[in-house]
Amino acid sequence: MIKEAMEWLTTIRQGKLEQIDGREYWTMPGRLPEPIMAPAPGSLTFSSLTGLADFVENDPDKASLFSPEAFLHVVDEATVHYVTTLTPPWQQRYLLAQASVAKRQLAMHRKGLSEMILYIRTHFEGTGERTQLLDVLSAIVSNEKSQQFVDDGVSQQVTVKSGVASLKRMDVPGQVCLIPLGGFGEISQPPVDFVLRLVKGREEPEVILSPVVSPTYMLDYMERIRTWLIENIGRKVKVML
Repeated sequence: MIKEAMEWLTTIRQGKLEQIDGREYWTMPGRLPEPIMAPAPGSLTFSSLTGLADFVENDPDKASLFSPEAFLHVVDEATVHYVTTLTPPWQQRYLLAQASVAKRQLAMHRKGLSEMILYIRTHFEGTGERTQLLDVLSAIVSNEKSQQFVDDGVSQQVTVKSGVASLKRMDVPGQVCLIPLGGFGEISQPPVDFVLRLVKGREEPEVILSPVVSPTYMLDYMERIRTWLIENIGRKVKVML
């Protein structure tokens, strides 16, 4: 052990600092040069766009002095980075701060009638179309014997309550437009079309709600994030998609 320790100390003593092409390296015999790079600054994470905007505008760490051309990058619908430009001599890019929220995936859901009503109330913004949909679903008679649906491939008819003791048939739309909740609280998400179908369940009808997501949906939302940042940061800073 003592011999190995002495050999290690001897190797360290033989190392030296050298400049190669204007960059500093630590060199030792028998080894490749190791680049000496500046330590990366610690980054902050905010749970809102407002927090990130305040940081960028007030610049408490003088980040603009560290990298005058630092800019914002909207990575996706749930993440925004505040990063430096490439910094010499090693052309490093530093993450100074970011805003991040949990992603919410739009997926097909199949639930019992009462469970779907609760899901719609808690996962979508209150709009006129959401209210109309909930009114229809809440009026559907949900016992096993009344589960009879007329389906023409576009819309469906179901039995609903009409008054205290009477029943009637009502059309259920085959497609509804809803605004999902989630993402950054400062911005409303773009509306999404959902295919709505009713199927027979064991004790009550089951509801299928399946999103029809446009390829430009996320780009639309990211553009809303970019616009909000530009409008709410006092000083001039580039915001990239």
